[in-house]
Amino acid sequence: MELVEGSEFARIENIERSFAIYNGHHSEEFPRYDAETDDDYDRRINVDAYNINFVARIADTLTAYLYGSDIQRKCKDEAAQTLMEEHWKRTDMKLYMQGIKLTGAVSGTGFTVARWLPKDMPDTEIPIRYVPVDPAYVTLTFDPAEPTRVREVIIHYMYDDVTGVTMVDRHRGSTKIPHHYVEYISDEEWLIWIDDKLQDGTNGQRDLMNFKKFGGKNPFESVDVVFTVYRNYQINRSVYGVSDIKNVLPLNLKLDERKTDEGITISYHSTPALVGDFEMDGLIRGGNRMWQIPLGRKLDYLTWNNNIAASIQHSDRLLRDLITMGRLPEAAMFAEGIRQLRSAPALELAFASAKEAVKVQRVTYGNAEVKRIQGDLRMLEILGGKRFESMDVELVWPQKFLPIDSFVEMETYRVRRELGLDTWEQQLKRDYPDMTDEQIAKHIEKCKADPLFGKGGGSFFSSPAEKSAEQEEPVRAPGGAKE
Repeated sequence: MELVEGSEFARIENIERSFAIYNGHHSEEFPRYDAETDDDYDRRINVDAYNINFVARIADTLTAYLYGSDIQRKCKDEAAQTLMEEHWKRTDMKLYMQGIKLTGAVSGTGFTVARWLPKDMPDTEIPIRYVPVDPAYVTLTFDPAEPTRVREVIIHYMYDDVTGVTMVDRHRGSTKIPHHYVEYISDEEWLIWIDDKLQDGTNGQRDLMNFKKFGGKNPFESVDVVFTVYRNYQINRSVYGVSDIKNVLPLNLKLDERKTDEGITISYHSTPALVGDFEMDGLIRGGNRMWQIPLGRKLDYLTWNNNIAASIQHSDRLLRDLITMGRLPEAAMFAEGIRQLRSAPALELAFASAKEAVKVQRVTYGNAEVKRIQGDLRMLEILGGKRFESMDVELVWPQKFLPIDSFVEMETYRVRRELGLDTWEQQLKRDYPDMTDEQIAKHIEKCKADPLFGKGGGSFFSSPAEKSAEQEEPVRAPGGAKE
């Protein structure tokens, strides 16, 4: 815990700050002016403040790009595949990985502890439950010569036993006195303390890690089997990842401050003021209930033309910089922007930066998922008595995740088939990764039996060679000339 308190405090603060801003608490970061009273500051941050949450939009959108579509996870061993499919369905992997990715998008790193819980899950052969861990609760130690390799994991947090329901808490005798939880995992050991007491099943403590059987040892002899690190972006000098919003946070806060100042200025000056160059008691009531002013004097409404061009230009520059650093094009941030991008090349160019980000993250999250699945298979071998011929695992990502004109997409499919780059079966597998070979074959036969199949443009799914084979041979006259 000296390690945690000494080196991790700033990192934990940054994580908590990032989540607070993701949740829209931007104005709490606004600085207080020297002459501002408590009431003035409170009104500015709670009433007048703009909280334009581009941070959340960027994190949510990149999460949808990476895990919004179904991913095919394949184990080479058929028995392993059958067991893992049951586990993935029970876990709801799509939803689970969206949560992990969003955590990584905001904090830089997501974490999973895989727990073997046969007593809690008696009706399955794979009693493994993934437990996500708040990144602020995790401290990792690493080998200085290989910073991305996790050597030790420390999970640490405070909790109380208060439910918030008065009758329940009174019955239990619950108190708000916090308990201190520490879990330690290394290649050799796996231990848990609560309030500095080892949970070994003695002296009234719970045996949370089956201490009587394993004696505090890690039965898998590897951190990676039970603990998974999902780095959003990986840098080779750190055991932790880098978030999608690291470079966006300061720009979003500056934009909010600028828009808040603009809004306050416009609101303050928006009500016209009645101004006269004489004492107002000089007004007299004339005929037809009209007010008369002294001769030679003026009485006018003073208005403002809302001309703060420099401030607005500054806001526009901040917005452009923010979009650039967030790696999303304007078309992804504002719905009207997509209308101007009709062609496939324009879409490809506009979303190039987002595609690069997703390609990188498919590697980092994909590698972590493979390690997690291999860890599950290792747990099944050691504690579940299973044996697998192969631990090889493959992830098949969907090819498309960005908006594209459907006609252009279909035309691209046709051209790829005509050039021999794809077959119909390959394109179906790409679009429907969950379909088996048998299901694809049945689908193809069903399409061919449809009377509308191939109408309106020839045999759409046939390559030049296939079209040629479908044509009848020319009938030749006895002399050799074509009829």
